[in-house]
Amino acid sequence: MSGQPGENPASADDGRSLWQRDFRRWLGSRTISSAGTEALTVVIPVLVYQQTGSAALTGATSALMSLPYLLFGLFAGALADRLSRRRLMVAADLTAAAVVASVPVVYLTGSVGAAHILVVAFVAWTAFVWFDAAAWGALISVVGRDQLVRANSVIWSFGITAGIAMPAVAGVVGSATHPSMMLAVSSVTYAVSAILILRIRTNLNPRIEGATQPRTSLLRTIRAGLEFIWRTVEIRLVALASVGLTLSSGAVIGILVVHLDRNLGIAADDWRVGLFFAAGAIGALSATILLPWSTRLIGSGRLSAVAFTLYIPALVAVLATEHWLPALGCWAIWYCTNTLAVINGVTLRQQLTPDELQGRVNTSARMIALGGTPVGAVLGGVLAESVGVRETQLLAIIPIALAALVLWFSPVRRFGLPS
Repeated sequence: MSGQPGENPASADDGRSLWQRDFRRWLGSRTISSAGTEALTVVIPVLVYQQTGSAALTGATSALMSLPYLLFGLFAGALADRLSRRRLMVAADLTAAAVVASVPVVYLTGSVGAAHILVVAFVAWTAFVWFDAAAWGALISVVGRDQLVRANSVIWSFGITAGIAMPAVAGVVGSATHPSMMLAVSSVTYAVSAILILRIRTNLNPRIEGATQPRTSLLRTIRAGLEFIWRTVEIRLVALASVGLTLSSGAVIGILVVHLDRNLGIAADDWRVGLFFAAGAIGALSATILLPWSTRLIGSGRLSAVAFTLYIPALVAVLATEHWLPALGCWAIWYCTNTLAVINGVTLRQQLTPDELQGRVNTSARMIALGGTPVGAVLGGVLAESVGVRETQLLAIIPIALAALVLWFSPVRRFGLPS
């Protein structure tokens, strides 16, 4: 195995080839970059709430962190197949490292303003969108098509583990020092990620057959994916129902820090805040374990309806619990139902989409579904200030309940039924 640029070091289909050097470096870069971003999801809302005490601004922060994917996702995915993926990933990492490091630097020399924090959140998540698009495009070059299933299993396992660990670490560091100090750690993770990408020897760019032929325009490429979504009723309905899911979850997650403070007496700088984010990651891991079994039992379509429905009592349990410890368990269960609905929707799309449309359809459908997240986060913050936190979270049940009804009374529930 020479590992020279342009070669595929994972072309051999053997049990050891997945763990060759370049995949370890790709996996390390992806995992550590994701870990740095996971820390932001805890620290940024905490900092904004500490600075302002405003539920509306805290919700707006969560909206800002979901907005970049909606704005740049389609173009990032298309351009990652045309530009140098290595340069794109390194540039994204270094941009995130620089902007995130500005918060602890300013804190040590003065005071950190809420506007500064909001700008950092938007720029850092924008950088991650471009990194993510290039990283997933580069994966085939690193491991080869024969190893994709095994590689994805490893990647998701490492990613979820980081999602469990980093929020808890962020909570402990933030309570021991100041939340902004955790952003110094995130900045280092991005820098290390960039170094690992630079050390990958494999050519990460796609091999384009017939390079002299004119390429299809970006707009036509995007339109083809959108047209397929509209023609395929199951994909269309699940995507539209997912808007209700993200509208509700955006409101709930967007004011989690406010809920913990006002309803459970857990201050924004309390170490237990990190535990709630870690519990959410554990719930997400549980969903990945439940997915294969539940799909075989009732089919992908019916599972979508079931997951959307179970989301409702799980959220009610979160709101009804007065003590933080049982609330932690209820939050994990709620996050499990939320994640199960999301990943089952992705699986259903993949089952129905031809290979040549997978990237476009999945990106387009994900952007449609994510459209509810920033709206829900902003509305959740505004309503929490005017009608109360628990009342706002109860109102968040309405869009998910309507989405569940759509799935139960549509052709979706009959898709993938076991024979």
